[in-house]
Amino acid sequence: LPDIYLNRSEALIGKGDLVAARLDCSRALRGYRQVADGLGMADALRFYGRICRVEESWEEARKCLEKSLDLNRQYGQTVGLGEALYEMGALECDIGQTAAALEPLREAERIFYDAGAMPDLQRVREKLAVIAAA
Repeated sequence: LPDIYLNRSEALIGKGDLVAARLDCSRALRGYRQVADGLGMADALRFYGRICRVEESWEEARKCLEKSLDLNRQYGQTVGLGEALYEMGALECDIGQTAAALEPLREAERIFYDAGAMPDLQRVREKLAVIAAA
């Protein structure tokens, strides 16, 4: 059930329905906590951080993404860690801290390269190119 809520949350974020996305993300997080699914909690926190970033709730976004990164790091160099690093880099860019964005984006780039996650790798490289052009 938490996976369904998380997938629906991601779809709702894409549609711009952040209120419903936040509700489903909260439901997913509760479900993952109940079954002690660390990676699920990390994903839900990452999505929650993305919602907060889009809403420009910078501190809340940072707290969620930091928790997601901490949980993800317990599982090694996973694609989920790369995604959380990308979100942290995007947050830093959004608040005008492009120098601070480089470290998480470069780490995400390495993880995605090693995993062969080409669409994710391309997305990171595009963000890095925008920073370099600025």
